Amino acid sequence: MKIYKSKVDWLFFLPLAYPIFLCVSGFVRGHYLISVITLIILVLIGLMIQKTEYTLSEGILNVKSGFLVNKKIDVKTIRKIEHSKSIISAPALSRDRLLLIYNKFDDILISPNEKQEFIDELLTINPNIEVKF
Repeated sequence: MKIYKSKVDWLFFLPLAYPIFLCVSGFVRGHYLISVITLIILVLIGLMIQKTEYTLSEGILNVKSGFLVNKKIDVKTIRKIEHSKSIISAPALSRDRLLLIYNKFDDILISPNEKQEFIDELLTINPNIEVKF
């Protein structure tokens, strides 16, 4: 079993600047309820970031992102891998993404930290995957 963590862009953290500011200013001003709610949201986002990973085991790619996404993909059904900079919501914490096209009409965007190693591992399981960059 091989686990690949998601690559993380610094731009991903930019939208978190305001909630962090709200949390700190809420504690300073004595607005504890707003601060606690914001802190809970930030902790949940942190857990999502920590738990976004892609696991390859026995020909199955398991895509996990936080508590919401847990998708299993048979590597033999992957038809094509393309490079993508899409900003569509996906279990990927970077804009440097891979688009995996599998089955007849399914696709998923992911962003493994070691992209080439990840692609090579997929190709050892399924050498028929078309890689386009």
